[in-house]
Amino acid sequence: MMHDSKPRSAGVGKRIVLNVVKALLWLMGGIIVLIFALMLTLRIPRVQTFLTQKAAVWLSGKIRTKVSVGGISIAFPKSIVLTDLFLSDLHQDTLLRLHTLKLNLNLTDLFSRKIIVNELQLQTLVSHIRRNKGDSAFNYTFIVDAFSGPAKAPVKTTTSANAAPWTFSIRCIVLTDIKLTYCDAVGGLNLGVKLGSLSATVDTFDLPKLKFHLEAVELHNSVARIVQMPDYPAPGSQANSRMPDIGVTKVLLSDVKTSYENTVGVQKLVLDVGTLKLDFRSSNLLSTVFRIDRLLLTGSHACYTQGKLPEAALVGGRQIDTPTPAETAHQTTWMFDVAQLETRGNSFVYNDENSPLAEAGIDYHHLAVSDLTLVCNRALVSPGKASVDLREFALQEKCGLHIRQLTTLFSYDSTHVTLDKLNLQTEKTRLGPRLALKCL
Repeated sequence: MMHDSKPRSAGVGKRIVLNVVKALLWLMGGIIVLIFALMLTLRIPRVQTFLTQKAAVWLSGKIRTKVSVGGISIAFPKSIVLTDLFLSDLHQDTLLRLHTLKLNLNLTDLFSRKIIVNELQLQTLVSHIRRNKGDSAFNYTFIVDAFSGPAKAPVKTTTSANAAPWTFSIRCIVLTDIKLTYCDAVGGLNLGVKLGSLSATVDTFDLPKLKFHLEAVELHNSVARIVQMPDYPAPGSQANSRMPDIGVTKVLLSDVKTSYENTVGVQKLVLDVGTLKLDFRSSNLLSTVFRIDRLLLTGSHACYTQGKLPEAALVGGRQIDTPTPAETAHQTTWMFDVAQLETRGNSFVYNDENSPLAEAGIDYHHLAVSDLTLVCNRALVSPGKASVDLREFALQEKCGLHIRQLTTLFSYDSTHVTLDKLNLQTEKTRLGPRLALKCL
C-alpha cells in the first residue's frame, strides 16, 4: 500500500521554517535584552567608574606618567560628572589636579555631529605649566608626543558632500577655586592666577571664525600676577597671527587684585579693585574704540612705580628710543565714549624713583591721591580731543591739596581748552564761571 509523502514533507518544511523564525526571534530578542541590560549596566556609577579607571590605567601606560580618576557619573542623556582627576608630568610634579568637572549637555546631539555644552563647571582645579631654561619643550609636550607617533604619508579620504561638519558651542561657564601657574624661563614670562569664582554666559561661540562674545562675566575674590623678564619677545618679533574677535556686554568684578612687573623697564603696577561694573555698547575688546553705557568703580586702589633706571636711560642694555613722527603717524587711533561714569572712594599712587622729592607744592613725580570721586554724564576722549560733562569731582593729595568740588563742561582740542559752567572749590579758592585757554 503506497502513502502520499507530499503532505508529510510540506508539514516538515513548515515546522523547519517556524523553528528558524522562532530561533531568529529569540536571537533578536536576546540581543535586544543584552543591549538593554548593557545600557542599564553602563548607567551604574560603579561600572562607569570601573571603565574610566581602566581607561586611566591605559592612558598612564601610554604617556608613561601617573594618571588617576576618582570616579565618573553619566546620567544619559544630559550630564557627565568627573571627579578627582590627577595628571603628573615626567618629573612627577602636578600638571593637573581637578576635583570636579560637571558637563550639562545633550548626548543625543552627537548623532547630529553637534557638541552643545549648556553648562561647564570646574571646581577646585590646580595646574602648573612650565618651561625651564635651556629647554624647548613645556612640561605637557610629552602628552602631544605620545599620541603623535611617526610621520606617515597623507592618506586620501573621501567625504560625502552632504556630510555636515562638527559644531561645538558652550553657553555657560562656572569656575570655582582655580589656581594656575605659567612659568616660561625661555620666553621670559611668568603668570600666576587664583580665581575665587568666575561665571560667564556665552552669547556667541564660533570656533571656525574665532568669534567669542560673552553676555555677562562675573569675577570675585581673585588674584593675578604677571612678571615680564628680559627674554620676553620684543613687540613685532613674533609672526602675525589671526586675532580672535572677543566681546563682552556686562562685566562685574569684586575684590580682584592684579599686579604687573616688568623687570626690563623696572616698572610695577598694582591694581586692587573693590567693585567694578561695566556695561558695554560695543563689545569687541580688541577694538581701539570703547563705547560704554555705564562704568562704576568704588573702593579701588592703583599704584604705579617706576624703578631706578641705569644711567643714560639704558634698559636691558638698549637705549630707550623715542618714536619718530613717521612711527607715531602709523599708531592706531583710540577713543573712549562713556555715557555714564561714576567712581567713588578710590585712590592711586604714582612714584618715579628717578626723580628727587619736591620740597614744596605738588610733586608730580611722587603723587598720592585719596578720596577720589569722579561723576560724568558723558565723556568722549580721544587723542587730541576730549569733551566731558563733569558733574562731580573731588580728591585729596598728600601735599595738602583738597578739591572739595569741581563741576564743568570741559572741552579740549589741539588749539583750545574750555571750561564752561565752571565751579571749582578748594580749601582757599573758588573759581568760575568760565575759563578758556588758547594754545598757540
